Amino acid sequence: MSASMPSRPPPSDRIPVRVRSVRDEARDIRSLEFEAVRGGDLPPWPPGAHVLVYPPACPPRAYALCSLPGEAATYRIAVRRDAGTGNTPAQLHALHPGDQLAVSAPHSSFALDEGAERHLLVAGGIGIAPLLSMFRALERGGAEAELHYFARSEDDAAFLAELEGARARGTLHCHFGLSGGATAARLQDLFATAAQRPGAGAGLAIYTCGPAGLMRAVDVAAAANLHAAQLRQQHFGPTLDQ
Repeated sequence: MSASMPSRPPPSDRIPVRVRSVRDEARDIRSLEFEAVRGGDLPPWPPGAHVLVYPPACPPRAYALCSLPGEAATYRIAVRRDAGTGNTPAQLHALHPGDQLAVSAPHSSFALDEGAERHLLVAGGIGIAPLLSMFRALERGGAEAELHYFARSEDDAAFLAELEGARARGTLHCHFGLSGGATAARLQDLFATAAQRPGAGAGLAIYTCGPAGLMRAVDVAAAANLHAAQLRQQHFGPTLDQ
């Protein structure tokens, strides 16, 4: 299953927010935490949801929420800035605490499979953004969950400090600096092993988000080892940018 993005919400759907904090999470990746200008809690959202962000002078873009589950007072997004990502990420990287803008209410098109017994999450680079909240929610609920994080290097991997506990427990596996061929081979092995475990079938759900190269390798590995219904994907595109 591949998630699709909704059309632009009406103006009444926009929520005035203030930048509460800004933090560099990795090379070229910055997290922004928003709070409601009027105070109080923001609308609730399920893990994997996203919001449209409306900078003052740029087109809106969708960003996955990567807050921790249950944080009602704030929304957090991760923004990657590099060549070719357009003006919106650059403007968001220039924001400071106290700056104001607007976001939409959360939308969910990339949801957890509540009926699965085991959950395998595969993130590539900034694709960790939606999977972070999903993984933390699964761990908090006591589900069997494993996160595999692919990135060019450790310096390019966001939120590692937050995931240190999972890394120590063996539920986070980092794959840094692999070539395209090595990444494809690693995914083949990962999916084949997962599919061969007892109770794989309908009891296994796999979630993936990452750049195009990783997602192509995921598709090939999944086609060889999984049923289509087991795979849930979030693709980058013109309306979604982590």
